[in-house]
Amino acid sequence: MLYNYYVTADGGDMSAADAHSLANSHLINSSSGVGPGYMVYSVPNGEDFIQQGGVMNPNATMGTLYTYNNQKFWLQADDWEKEGLQNGFRQEYNVSVSGTSNRVNYYTSLGYLSQEGIQEGSSQDRLTARVKLDYQAKKWMRVGANFNYTKYKYGQTSEGTIGTGTIWSTIKTLAPVYPVYYRDENKNIMIDQWGEKMYDFARNYDLSRAGGVGGNAIFSNKYRNDETNGNSNTASGFVDFLLTDDLTFTMNANSYIYDRRSTYVTSPFVDYYTDSSNNGYLSKGSYRTSSYNMQQLLNYMKQFDKHEITTLLGHEYYNYKYESLSASGYNFGIDGVYELSAMLNKYSNPYSYSSAYNNEGYFFRGMYNYDQKYYASVSYRRDASSRFSKKHRWGNFWSLGGAWIVSKEDFFNSTKINSLKLKLSVGSQGNDNIGNYLYANSYNIVNNDNEVAYQWRQKGSETITWETNTNWNTGVEFELFNRRLNGSIDYFYRKTTDMLFSLNTPPSIGYTSYVTNMGDMRNSGVEFDLQGVLIDNKDLQWSVNFNISHVKNKVLSLPEAIKSMNVEGYNGYVNLDISFVSKYKYFVGEGLSLYTWYLPKYAGLDTETGESLYYKDIVDEEGNVTGQETTKDVNQATDYLIGDALPSFYGGLGTTLRYRGFDFSINTNFQLGGKAYDYTYQTLMHTGGTTATTWHLDILKAWTPANTNTDIPRLLYSEKYSQNPRSDRFITSASYLNIQNINLGYTLPSYLTRKFDIENIRIYFSGENLFYLSSRQGFDPRYTLKGYSNPELYSPIRTLSGGISLIF
Repeated sequence: MLYNYYVTADGGDMSAADAHSLANSHLINSSSGVGPGYMVYSVPNGEDFIQQGGVMNPNATMGTLYTYNNQKFWLQADDWEKEGLQNGFRQEYNVSVSGTSNRVNYYTSLGYLSQEGIQEGSSQDRLTARVKLDYQAKKWMRVGANFNYTKYKYGQTSEGTIGTGTIWSTIKTLAPVYPVYYRDENKNIMIDQWGEKMYDFARNYDLSRAGGVGGNAIFSNKYRNDETNGNSNTASGFVDFLLTDDLTFTMNANSYIYDRRSTYVTSPFVDYYTDSSNNGYLSKGSYRTSSYNMQQLLNYMKQFDKHEITTLLGHEYYNYKYESLSASGYNFGIDGVYELSAMLNKYSNPYSYSSAYNNEGYFFRGMYNYDQKYYASVSYRRDASSRFSKKHRWGNFWSLGGAWIVSKEDFFNSTKINSLKLKLSVGSQGNDNIGNYLYANSYNIVNNDNEVAYQWRQKGSETITWETNTNWNTGVEFELFNRRLNGSIDYFYRKTTDMLFSLNTPPSIGYTSYVTNMGDMRNSGVEFDLQGVLIDNKDLQWSVNFNISHVKNKVLSLPEAIKSMNVEGYNGYVNLDISFVSKYKYFVGEGLSLYTWYLPKYAGLDTETGESLYYKDIVDEEGNVTGQETTKDVNQATDYLIGDALPSFYGGLGTTLRYRGFDFSINTNFQLGGKAYDYTYQTLMHTGGTTATTWHLDILKAWTPANTNTDIPRLLYSEKYSQNPRSDRFITSASYLNIQNINLGYTLPSYLTRKFDIENIRIYFSGENLFYLSSRQGFDPRYTLKGYSNPELYSPIRTLSGGISLIF
């Protein structure tokens, strides 16, 4: 068990005798406003809890009696993970019916899913239905429709972002010495007048958690309701007109409507225990997303001799709209009625908002092949986006491509190579993936003494336009050894010009960023994909698959106006992630990756004092670097290029095995290279000043006069720089290996199932995310492009499921 040091309010070290005295009184007084703290250990009379050298007394035992207002309470640490999480049960049912005739094809399905989350208050119920129909109305006309409907309700808990104190941050970072519940002197969990367990909020009695951290995330999840229910409808239809044997005109229409309603409630029961006077809080929101897409396509296809020509001429229009409405209130008039009409007090800030986006384009595509051996294609698009001003709305994009199936040539004669295809393509695509209306200045309307006033919301950039990606792709596809082995090797080069980029600005000018087109960047790499059948006979089949990709990112050029500095020979500028200004900083430079870490370098320890050292350049009067030294002040240290946050390789490996009626498969994915910031580890490697936060086991390796052969700095309360988060000390490898899924099943023999008019019965078991390996336990770099992790978000949960599949 690790224990946080007792410290005085002025930051000095506390003697063992003082600590022992406070252990007996169960109080740590503080004049800094933090308040007294828990002591949940008992020590034999006359012994100190903290012994010489700052170690915990091995005779100390968990749990102690505490008296408050003449009532005795038992204080002990609880397992917050065990109490705060649960095993979620999932059930899913699906049924489908399909059929076909000379003129009609149809398909219909119905599905239901119910799943409990791993936190109380987290759940999902979903009902889905689908109907699809194709009808040959006339010889020259075919019509079709597809309709999907989903009705759902889900409850969610606060997953959190850094600093919100959710159950995930509690489990990962809270010192493991605090109670979840109130207990009486007999160690029993106390029950309130409503028959509910009483939760410890760390701000009752005259105690509070060290560091001033209060609240109880388990209680909050249980008595807070955050529910969303909604309906989504997707409908599509088409009409094909056969104008001639070679010419077809098609009209496509698609629509999407997604309505949802959210309800967020903290009940009066919560206020009773948290000393709030609100008597419950309610927030309601209504949201609607709608879109439609229209296409008109003219297709021409002609075959003669060994030639085949296909052309497409089309027009497309897309419209998107988002609308929201929200309001809130407090003080329930009727408990359990979660409507604003039941609230005695309404907040005077109802809010509504809408946003729209449109895209229109004209396009042409032509394809040709000769004798099914030589293929060529050409395409052209002209698109307009409402995300740009009228002067810069249209963009032109194109592509060329070709392929050669070498294995069909008369001169090709190989018994081992069944198929060999070479391919090459080049083309450009446009990107307008930014927010709406960013080309124009926008303002918030505020009330200034009942007069209208305007406040900066967003600085507009009238000249922004399409970001263009030009792609070169070349590769080979092959089948070998009687098609037992097949795969592909591809090389790609993607150049991005007029990059859409958000640049940070000083907040003092009224806005924090603006969007602009700036510079060029390229991504290049190789992709390799392989599938093989190792065994294939009547009873046993065994196949494997493997894929790997290598990607390299480089900034090619930047506007002269933003190249404000030169670092290690690269011209560029510093890009701060404004969410984490104190820790995360990148240098965007010509010739470097877009996400190149730019931080001080950790130089180890001063072996005499245990203080952290950081590298610092020595410069002459002209600013030239003449050498290097170390400093204990991280603010005086030099920032260096630390490495690329983006991985060098990523891919997957899997295998499938079938033996008679049994089947087994396993799939893994992996990532190699890249450097990521381990925020969780940094949070757990504090100096003891944050006494509410637990420690990582590596803290046991901290420097002491008897332990100088270590790279973990000394522990000293209010240490200024030794445990500073802004350095490459917490940058680590982003490599990982994950078992993505495992499936095991058994299919009953058909001669048994057909007796009951059942085509197939399969009993199966599956597991998701069963094993994960990274450079440090608990570190998960999978879901961050920029190379930093968030300790308050959970990784994909381990899921076990099983079922029976029936096909009639």
